[in-house]
Amino acid sequence: MGRSDLEFNCTSDVLWAVPKFNANWPEARNFKYIWFRIVSLFLIVGALSFSYSDAALPQEPAFRIGVFLSSDRDRCFSPGIIKSIRHFTRQRTEHINAAGGVNGRKLELFYYDDFEEIELTKQNVANALKDRDMIAMIGISSSTRAAAVVDDIGASGIPLISEISRSDLFERYNNIYTMAPTVLDEVGTVGEWLRNKDFSNPAFVGFAGNLYSEQYAEQLNQASGNRFQDYWFPDKGDFSLDPDVQKSIIEQLKERQPEILFLSVYSGPGARFLKALYDAGVRVPVFVVMGRIRTIQNLIKLSPADFELYALAREGVPGVFNERLRTRIWETPRRRWIFNDSLNLEGGESCKNKTPPDQNSHIDDRVNQRAVGRGIQYSDMLSIIADAAHQATSTDADTLKKQIRFHLSTIAAGEKIYRGWWQDWSFSGSRGSSQDNLLLHSPDKVRLPTLVPEQFRRAQAHWRGVPVVYIGVDLERLFGIDSNENNFQAEFYLSLRGGEAVGLEDIEFTNAVHAQSSNEKLINIRQIKGREVASDLGDDLRLYKVSGTFRFDPDLRNYPFDKQRFSISFQPADASKPFLIQPQPRELRTKFFEADGWRPISHHVG
Repeated sequence: MGRSDLEFNCTSDVLWAVPKFNANWPEARNFKYIWFRIVSLFLIVGALSFSYSDAALPQEPAFRIGVFLSSDRDRCFSPGIIKSIRHFTRQRTEHINAAGGVNGRKLELFYYDDFEEIELTKQNVANALKDRDMIAMIGISSSTRAAAVVDDIGASGIPLISEISRSDLFERYNNIYTMAPTVLDEVGTVGEWLRNKDFSNPAFVGFAGNLYSEQYAEQLNQASGNRFQDYWFPDKGDFSLDPDVQKSIIEQLKERQPEILFLSVYSGPGARFLKALYDAGVRVPVFVVMGRIRTIQNLIKLSPADFELYALAREGVPGVFNERLRTRIWETPRRRWIFNDSLNLEGGESCKNKTPPDQNSHIDDRVNQRAVGRGIQYSDMLSIIADAAHQATSTDADTLKKQIRFHLSTIAAGEKIYRGWWQDWSFSGSRGSSQDNLLLHSPDKVRLPTLVPEQFRRAQAHWRGVPVVYIGVDLERLFGIDSNENNFQAEFYLSLRGGEAVGLEDIEFTNAVHAQSSNEKLINIRQIKGREVASDLGDDLRLYKVSGTFRFDPDLRNYPFDKQRFSISFQPADASKPFLIQPQPRELRTKFFEADGWRPISHHVG
């Protein structure tokens, strides 16, 4: 960036801009960063920043952490997700070593890739367990592959933070955790949604032998009162669907006419199966258990009107990074934040005619957000382990393992959290992530997945419905920036949709300036009608014109080339009346605004 850059960031709407220069240098000297923030109950904020150097560490044998990866089985591409995991875990390790390593000894990472093959998973784990200086492990993303190694890892006592979804595989081993919600936790949320929908005729289609799918189907059937009919493809290990079995399943579904179909066969096979359903004239809402809504939509090229798709939001609110991570992105714009799949030059003959998927060009591209999210999650797990090891006074590897196990046991839901870059982490009673399981759908006329209108959150022994408010923010004007008074003025349009559950009176602008005489917030809000607002979130929109004065904290350390952040933040006005916020998709937001001679050049959601 040159010295004329201005950035505008909004947790519902983000824009970057450069000023229009004039002959008066002082008026054109500053970098500006303008940030709109929408805070929901379940998004918690923070910030971290680092410098790196490990040259001062003594040359003793390094402690090691094993990172277990699963690149594509055909090895034709180097996945962006794997690149992101490697990048962010290495970056975190550099920071740990710059701060003194693990009790004065350097920390090293060993990467093990099983290419989705069970035998390689077993071999990788066996090699890692032979290393006396290996103090912890991260990864293993498949419950089916994990079943082949979990007993060896459990018996070893070495701490593992995995991605295993089946907690019954490791429940007897107190050294194994998972950064993913367990099947039991996921089905708890999905089961409550099913009960509220009162489906009497649901169906399930999956791969036989896939441990995750089999437990999911079993738990869903129990949650529904044994209403499910399940159908199974043989798992040949190549993601293929047996044509004869497919024909039989489709004929049975056509006859049964289920109210909803749970599909657990991954994105590619799932897209092929839905296309076959479509061709057979079967129309049914589909809950994608294994796979991605957008991937399936892109593969089959069908409209949302053909199949209404549901899924769990495993990366959080669609299109949104939390503020803590967005802050880090803003503070380190020249670091790597975009990760693409690339052709593997060492791939076999079958790879020569393949082309990689569409390349990400923007940090907020859907596929890139998923890659960044996975890499940051692994980085957080690494930091949790290092933080635990720091609390031990010994440099004995077995003592460190014991300390890490104890520390992990204290990060429990409702008691203690670990503030990571990705989220605030804690573990449930089944030692899975205690994060809220959010439900997505892609309803008729809406291609982009969004949160369903009502979410479900467990409060002790009871479930509570949490409404979703769909919000659009279109900045019109930014002016009156005053670093002496620490405030600025803004005008913007605010659109709300969410039925009658959430109104403007339920939203509090938390950083609005108060008048000195009356202590009233310096905000003017009026409801307007007749202005067209681009939105694929529905027609039930309430539109407001908002103008006000808001606080910000100037950072003049790099004056006159300083870089500033300005936020307009709001949150639930009543903590006893929570709601979730679904921002308008990036493609549908206004990209330009007036800012006293500044010219916008890009935007993002954060």
